[in-house]
Amino acid sequence: MGLGEKNMLERYRTMKNSLFKRAVATAAAVPLALTQCLTTTFAVNVNTADLTKSGAVKAANDAQTVTLDNLLYIDPTVDNPTYSAPDLQAESTWNETLAAVIDMAETKGKASGTIDAAKFVDSIVSKAGSYKEIANQIAARLLDEDVTYEIVDGDVIIKGKVTQPNLNGNWEKSAGQALSQIAQAYNAPALNNVDFSAVKIGGSYTITVKTSALNEGTDVPVEFEYKNDNGTFGPGETFAYAIKCVEQIKQIGSDAIKKEVAADKADEAASKYEEKINLILNKLNNAKKAYENAKTKSVSYDSVSAGAEAVNKYADKHNVKVTVPSTAVEIAAKKSVAKAFETAVGMVNNASPYTINIKADELGSFIDDLDAFEVALKNQKVTVYGEFEDAEAADVKAFYESKADDPDYGKYVKSYKIFDAAANFADIDSKGGDVDVKIKRVVITEPKATTTTTTSDTTSTTTSSETTSTTSSDTTSTTSSETTSTTTDTTPTTTTTSSDTTSTTSSETTTTTITNVKSVQVSKYATVKTSAGFYLDIDPEFHKEQIEEAMLYIKTQNIAVDEDGNEIKDADGNPVVLGEYTENAIDITDSVTFGDATPSNTYSADEKDFKYELPIYYRGEALNDVEGLPCEVEVYIGVKGDADLSNEVDGSDATLILQYFGNMQAGAGGVSVDANTVQMNKINPIVTGPESIYDEFSVFLADVDSKLTDNWKPGKKADRAIDGSDATLDLKYFGITTNTHNYGKATWDEILGALGQ
Repeated sequence: MGLGEKNMLERYRTMKNSLFKRAVATAAAVPLALTQCLTTTFAVNVNTADLTKSGAVKAANDAQTVTLDNLLYIDPTVDNPTYSAPDLQAESTWNETLAAVIDMAETKGKASGTIDAAKFVDSIVSKAGSYKEIANQIAARLLDEDVTYEIVDGDVIIKGKVTQPNLNGNWEKSAGQALSQIAQAYNAPALNNVDFSAVKIGGSYTITVKTSALNEGTDVPVEFEYKNDNGTFGPGETFAYAIKCVEQIKQIGSDAIKKEVAADKADEAASKYEEKINLILNKLNNAKKAYENAKTKSVSYDSVSAGAEAVNKYADKHNVKVTVPSTAVEIAAKKSVAKAFETAVGMVNNASPYTINIKADELGSFIDDLDAFEVALKNQKVTVYGEFEDAEAADVKAFYESKADDPDYGKYVKSYKIFDAAANFADIDSKGGDVDVKIKRVVITEPKATTTTTTSDTTSTTTSSETTSTTSSDTTSTTSSETTSTTTDTTPTTTTTSSDTTSTTSSETTTTTITNVKSVQVSKYATVKTSAGFYLDIDPEFHKEQIEEAMLYIKTQNIAVDEDGNEIKDADGNPVVLGEYTENAIDITDSVTFGDATPSNTYSADEKDFKYELPIYYRGEALNDVEGLPCEVEVYIGVKGDADLSNEVDGSDATLILQYFGNMQAGAGGVSVDANTVQMNKINPIVTGPESIYDEFSVFLADVDSKLTDNWKPGKKADRAIDGSDATLDLKYFGITTNTHNYGKATWDEILGALGQ
């Protein structure tokens, strides 16, 4: 085997054979979804011959049926001799096909019409949980008027309106219900009809899918705007506007209560109303915060189970009642997904001369079978990479074999396809984003053997007797080690002497060299499994038990070197790689640390959400994940005794503690109730309910004489013995520090030491 034969140009790195199929299921469906939505614009009288001429119908699709294989098809005879480099791959022309379809819809089909959005809206409402009745009312306002589409210059424009809802409506957990209850309790019937006309919720929305870009490439910009009397808002800007509207509702309702309710009860009634509206505001603020965090978040998943686990853990932590399925097939089987998919396909098949023959479970199965996936969110961009079998591999091989005598074509080794998608949300606040989906073929080749032939002919004339002599020698020398050299020298020599003597020498030599192999480290990354922890600002250290597992992965790559140990480079100056990456996993759970970080040197009174992300270290070096992002563990740090999360201890903390203790004893016969149903902190808006992690953190800080051995662990709310003694100790600390200003551990040690603790 020659040096060139060993130089296999497989430039795409080999990744772990694991999947994050849920995200990919969504991304993979993009070209299909576009096709489904947009081909519904066809009228049944479209001339299919025109489509064939435009390239929308391939020879393989004579039956005018669109299958998944059609979308993934790539011509195996593209005249492109080297596919090995990343910029030299053959690509699916799904974009050109779709561009032709849209053009035919606009010029010969039905360029405008209505969209049946009811079932899609229903699927969204079904996720609204305890606010389902409000969601139903808003959904109804979305459907009061038709949702329309129009194709203009190759772009698809979708428009709809949201009519102004009745804010006095007595819906579950709504402002109207809160006012109705106040009206009944305080004999103020006028509160059933408060003037909310200043709150402008109704408006119109426009979604523009710039499919005209498909004529030039695979990147499709998508823009969204919502417009009403108060202005025009982009997708991200709607959060702030929704919060502003609810704040208006809160103020108008509170003012009406103070006007209609008796003066001695007005503040009390207004407080009850505002408390209920604050629940809505908390939901919106949390949603906005989650949205803002997503814009700056960087995450990567290499398996569906890891991704699902992370989403479910986040949802559980934030009291969101949702469970992410673990496979794409399970996602496709969900009633809402299956119904939406079938409805979309049915719309196409009823309106178009083409038949979409793709089932939801078929698409899910395809995603589940994909290999070598990497899904990441970074810098407001989601990227998805995956590999799958090349259905045209036999034809690709035959094409390369037909080029056996062409030096520009290497020897075929194998081919596969990749799914390469990106969704860019950099302009999500004011405009929207863009989606780019590429389906490519990668052909792996190896250079053909190098043969050097030397031939020399010599003719001379003499006079003598006739003599014929033939000499043939074959010499093979082989040395077995990391370096192998093989030489074959065949020299047939014929000499004839007569009156005319002719001497001819022919020499043919072929040399092949296999190089030495050197293993080099390509990358190093870690994966960690962690749990959150609660700490006081005076605690001396963090608990290593928070790090449940830490694995270090070291990737190595064999490269070619010459007999002197020097790296051999290819024509582009890159090392010649031999074979696939090797990845070794090391369990480092017992050796990781938090560096020099402690609760006392990490805590800051300026941190209003009390949450910190601590870097994890191994042998003094901060660990990074496969994307190069820090491996971190989540901790919450607060001031001991600070029940209301104000970053200080005062009389209000003792009041909260006593109220919580009283509520805990409010069961029948004085029996304690479930702590997870009782909210301690109703002052700080960061606490969204009794099951909020922040309410549990408030109880943790209030438990100043805790006897728990694992006091740092969340999930101990029901185990904490909060009673009057905690309030007494809080007041004692408040009194001492007010006079001495000696805050912190020394004063707490003095107080608790006097009690023998």
